[in-house]
Amino acid sequence: FITAWYPPSLWVKNIGKLFKNLDIHLSYYEPRLLLYGDLYSVNGKFKHKKYSKRKIKKLFKRGEL
Repeated sequence: FITAWYPPSLWVKNIGKLFKNLDIHLSYYEPRLLLYGDLYSVNGKFKHKKYSKRKIKKLFKRGEL
């Protein structure tokens, strides 16, 4: 699905709290703003891993994005 400008962090966090048996992993990439990362909710615990712009450029050069 598509969201405007930012990843749906709050949605993943809230759904993870409501459904603790549901594990969620969502990756996102916004090329114009150089945003890339992963959202996790495992056992109701939320984690947001963001990548630096330097790392994003490196991944893009290697064709991994």
